[in-house]
Amino acid sequence: MDGTPRPTGLWASATRLLHTLIQVVETRVELFALEWREQRIRLVEVLILTSVAVFLGGLSLVMITITVVFATWANPQARLIALLLMTLFYIAGAVAAGLRLNHVLRHTEAPFSETLGQLKKDRDSLNPS
Repeated sequence: MDGTPRPTGLWASATRLLHTLIQVVETRVELFALEWREQRIRLVEVLILTSVAVFLGGLSLVMITITVVFATWANPQARLIALLLMTLFYIAGAVAAGLRLNHVLRHTEAPFSETLGQLKKDRDSLNPS
């Protein structure tokens, strides 16, 4: 250190403890702010990518359906079967996407888990038992 003796006594100990607590709180607030920014960036990215995927996927499905209907235009029975098969395909895709979304939402790490983990460690280290 700088060679200066540290003050002793109850007041000096309380001051050092307060200073340490302030540093711990400051560190946790900085960690929370960092995780908050990361979550916002992630949310915006996910929303943009989801919007693009849904829009382009919807256009693709419409174009595929129109193509199949025109390809079977001469035979009304084939046209009806093609439309029914396309509908079943879309329903299966929607169910699969819903199940995948459910899986992702259940198994994604909770937001601010690092901050919560650090706060739990702090609490455990301050708890004498």
